[in-house]
Amino acid sequence: MRLPRLCALLPALAVLFASSAASGDMLLDIRTNGVLRVGVLQDTPPYSFRDHDGKRLGLEPDLAAEIADTIGVKLRLVPVEIIDRIDVLVKNEVDVVLAGLAYNSQIARVVELISPPYYASGINVLARKSERLTSWAALAGVPVCSIQGAGQNLRLAGDYGVELVTYKSAGEAHGALTSGGCRAFAFADSAIVTLLRSEKRWRDYEMPLQPIDEQPWAMATRIGDPLFSALLTGIAFRWHREGTLLNLQDKWTIARTPFLESLNEIYRY
Repeated sequence: MRLPRLCALLPALAVLFASSAASGDMLLDIRTNGVLRVGVLQDTPPYSFRDHDGKRLGLEPDLAAEIADTIGVKLRLVPVEIIDRIDVLVKNEVDVVLAGLAYNSQIARVVELISPPYYASGINVLARKSERLTSWAALAGVPVCSIQGAGQNLRLAGDYGVELVTYKSAGEAHGALTSGGCRAFAFADSAIVTLLRSEKRWRDYEMPLQPIDEQPWAMATRIGDPLFSALLTGIAFRWHREGTLLNLQDKWTIARTPFLESLNEIYRY
């Protein structure tokens, strides 16, 4: 059987797995309890954030809702900080993490990373135009805000010599940037583009550098339940095949990425 045809069958197989009486422990527990617990980022628009009424919105909550709908259970979103994403999963406080988790071999030793990834992003900085930053080398010795536990922190400090100032959430880092607590905020380039497009308070800011370290983002679950992992794999294939991720990028005014467009081309046939 040709690979594209096999990929196209996986989502249908995943739905069958979800309704099977011989399901694995995690899937059986989720169906028995009637709730899927998904860890999403605490305060990181447009990926996960609260609106003025306190409702959690964003790309990742939308994806979490699709998983719950496929299984046929209610969804419980569990806000997590970047530094806690792995711990909440290992401690069985959530069933799935959808929180900007980079797909790499070190993380894969601790949790099950689902392939294909659902997103990818590089790292850039948000800074005042008056800073006139032209290179990453210009950040040496400069206070740069970042998020606690973010994958880019070691490289920013080690390779570029920045004076790293870390915060629990993007919202806290934004506040530090605008109040002068740091001179740039290092974060996912697509999120910065979205901020610059959608919020007037950033009119005097820019994303001046070439992005570095583009990495795919993967769903994660606990190791040891092949059936639940197969279900998540099938759902991820479906997101790419049906253009779900491209549509959600448009919904949340996120800049379209070549990464998602290429996977849509691969899996849609």
